[in-house]
Amino acid sequence: MLRILLLIILLTHIQVHAKEIYVLCAMGMRKPAEEVAKLYRKETGQRIYLSFASSGRLAMQMILGAPADAFISASSFWTNKLIQKGLIKGYTKLATTDMVVVTSKSSKAEDLTDICNLERVTVGNPKLAPFGKYAMESIENLGLKSCLKGKIIYANNVAQATAWTITGSTDAAFIYYSDFLAFKNELKIISHIPNNSHSKILFTAGWVTPSGKAFVKFLCFPQNRKIFERWGFELVCR
Repeated sequence: MLRILLLIILLTHIQVHAKEIYVLCAMGMRKPAEEVAKLYRKETGQRIYLSFASSGRLAMQMILGAPADAFISASSFWTNKLIQKGLIKGYTKLATTDMVVVTSKSSKAEDLTDICNLERVTVGNPKLAPFGKYAMESIENLGLKSCLKGKIIYANNVAQATAWTITGSTDAAFIYYSDFLAFKNELKIISHIPNNSHSKILFTAGWVTPSGKAFVKFLCFPQNRKIFERWGFELVCR
């Protein structure tokens, strides 16, 4: 009942006419975004079309004219860039999560001290994927830069880094804890990266249209908190 009342209040203040809403969403937010989108359609009748990629790649698509009602980024950097260009009308700080180092279940690596003995370590492309930026900051601040020289492989997004680890195309990867949870039966964590070794991980959600704003506000409904927590996120919404 509370969810219905909140939805009525939201839609009373925001005129929403579109039958479909297009959301460009950072790959790291895929699982909770898909779940909330299904709930939104069930309660409003509006279908959410989600397009996933790295935050930087999605931002570039918007700059080049790709249609979008909302934009979910894995950092405020790309959101602010789009605001500066007048492409986003407003945004909210959505959620945070942690960074972990994972290997396949069969790997002999047990902790972060073993990472220097591996041949291939994957991070995201820091120019496009925020999880790569966080990873490179940690590698620098944890004193791993020297031993990983020549061993780092760059993935386009966190899903690719995760897939490479599962298939053995890389020996280890720096990914979000939320992505580990999606494949916990095939991966193991060898290290929880200290939060003070990198910039704060903060996913943001911006809107372009009233329809997009309505969906962003819906993401922050208290009843959706459990969805985010199940996928390793802490909902902050401010």
